[in-house]
Amino acid sequence: MRLPLLISIAAVLPVLAQAPPDTVIRTTAQEVLLDLVVRDKRSNLIRDLKPEEVEVYEDGVKQTIRVFHSFTDKAQLNEEVTAGQVTAAGRTARARALNPMRQVNLVSLVFNSMGPRSRDFARNAAVELLQKEIGPNTYMAVFSLDTRLNVLQQFTSDKDLIRKAVDRVATGTYSQFAQESSKILNQIQSALILTEGGIATTVDPVAVMLAGPSAAIAGAETGVTEANQMIARMLYGQSLMGVADVEGMRVVEALKLMVTRHEPLPGRKTVLFFSEGLVLPATNLQMFQNTIAAANRANVSIYGMDVRGLTTQLSSAASSSQLQNAARLSQRRQLESNGDNFRPEDFKQEEMIAAGFKSNYQQNLAELAEGTGGFLIANTNDLRKPLAQLMEDVRTHYELSYAPVSSNYDGKFRKIEVKLTRPGLKVQTRSGYYALPKLAGATIEPFEMAALSALNARPRPVGRPFRAAALRLRGDAQFSRYAINFEVPMADLMVTNSVDGKLARIHVSMLALIKDETGQVVRKVSRDVYVDVPQDRLAGYRKGNVTYGQQIYLAGGRYTMEAAVVDHEGNAAAARQSALLVPQSVQLLSHLTLVRRVEPPTAERDAADPLQYSAGKVIPALSDHLKAGTPVSLYMLLNPEKEGGAAVLQIQMMKDGVEVANETPALDKPDANGIIPFMMSANLNPGTYDVRAVVRQGNKIAEERTAFTVEP
Repeated sequence: MRLPLLISIAAVLPVLAQAPPDTVIRTTAQEVLLDLVVRDKRSNLIRDLKPEEVEVYEDGVKQTIRVFHSFTDKAQLNEEVTAGQVTAAGRTARARALNPMRQVNLVSLVFNSMGPRSRDFARNAAVELLQKEIGPNTYMAVFSLDTRLNVLQQFTSDKDLIRKAVDRVATGTYSQFAQESSKILNQIQSALILTEGGIATTVDPVAVMLAGPSAAIAGAETGVTEANQMIARMLYGQSLMGVADVEGMRVVEALKLMVTRHEPLPGRKTVLFFSEGLVLPATNLQMFQNTIAAANRANVSIYGMDVRGLTTQLSSAASSSQLQNAARLSQRRQLESNGDNFRPEDFKQEEMIAAGFKSNYQQNLAELAEGTGGFLIANTNDLRKPLAQLMEDVRTHYELSYAPVSSNYDGKFRKIEVKLTRPGLKVQTRSGYYALPKLAGATIEPFEMAALSALNARPRPVGRPFRAAALRLRGDAQFSRYAINFEVPMADLMVTNSVDGKLARIHVSMLALIKDETGQVVRKVSRDVYVDVPQDRLAGYRKGNVTYGQQIYLAGGRYTMEAAVVDHEGNAAAARQSALLVPQSVQLLSHLTLVRRVEPPTAERDAADPLQYSAGKVIPALSDHLKAGTPVSLYMLLNPEKEGGAAVLQIQMMKDGVEVANETPALDKPDANGIIPFMMSANLNPGTYDVRAVVRQGNKIAEERTAFTVEP
């Protein structure tokens, strides 16, 4: 089977603004949901606010409030206790009538990487928090965030379990966190299976998901079950798409993934982020703003805690680790055999060296918190009052909703302002949102709008060359794992120069939609890459490609893949469509993947990623035209059945119609995931090659083919 490549041909193309009217994305009416915390000048909670005392403005236009609810700690606690009593008596129907969608409070404790002293401070802060009144319907989960986001305790109201997880955060290592997170994910998987839409319940997962006595509260079962399913989706999403190499962007991307997964969850959603400060590359702040917007769309409030406590330490102290990351990236780039191709994270090196970092890391943390309706806890060793205030916010708040006056979902940011007619009060809420429609249940990112316009345009634009491929890695009788990969030649992208002429801006977006036979979008893969490149480095960049890959699961069936790229600086785009047939049975052999390079193995190797094996991480090459003089490598995965006996691989290579190789290589034993990675490399003379790989196991056989040309 030939690898499905989408290759656009350079041509003169109308600009995006000239797309026909039928490219407008249509959506149903959306409502905006707001949580409000209201206090007086002395920071005392206001529990008797009336709907007529609240006014909401969107971009200066007054909105009509449709629903207004008050959730006070005492009233809610009484309801929760009543729900628990009713459940204990066996009258579950009445308990569920208490509207569990609005009773669940979810609190995620996220511990960023930090030094030993800060770890102790963070642990003490979390223990202090657990001494507050939490209530029977407030659930907490514990996460660590270093090179990846790991879960150490899924959502529970059992304080002992939460405290034990916090203790592990203070004393454990990242490798231990990763192992523990994997075990918890496996526990969740015992009640869940992957489906076309992500995670679906196959059995009653409440006993698996909940720990301790809180499992008896029927009114909370729905919300907490969904919350732990969210953890599974989040960890799967992270393993499929990866996280950026640079610390600042890695943290921001992980937080964005977390809050995005919170969006469909019920109840009050709070993230308490323990960190020594938030590092942001100065030229890449849009990702940070998008994370705040994602939290606002998901109605998640983020509270930041500077775990350095009362200190005179400079906020820029973390810069040394960033420069170390820059040096590591630079060294990796120099060691690559084909160093003229760039992934999104490779651009971060230029940002670190050329532009430095947004220096006030505590202020960055404050902007994240205040922009999402939370607040920052910093410059203090007395945590009792701010933590008490945080838990008051969780349990005592107002909730309102309104349908925006404007129904134009143009992707622009809409500022929200809440005014109170009662004097002397201050309100804490989110700052606004991006006006975006929904696509397959997921909110469209602002940068995706232009790519969607290109996909909807007729005829589709062809103004920028690019390649996109769906590479099947492995599969069973239910699902197949694919890598969706992009390559965009940088030589064809427009650059704009800075005012002083020292920098050149490159901005390209990539988007792929996977649609089923009915035309419904079942998967979305996208990436936005923007960077200011120093002029003395621009020529090197222009020789290569922007590359990006993300892995997804698909059930067996027929699909189409629609792919688009947008050159924002050149106001041009290209879009293509191809068929995608996903097998409905176990596949003994993956697609044959041409290899651009193999990155050295790291301590953080993801054993679940089929493109990572003992020799390193495989970076696919999508072009089928290769240059002579360097080895040509092909990568494949054998997926033998456990009880089928030994698998045998045969590889035949033809050059210009003449057989030049026919081998039966020795195979390693299957790894922990049951697969056998296999790499073949050869120095080939110019010509057109056809490669045929055949796997036999018992009476079963699988065959894959690919072709490429080696040019002089």
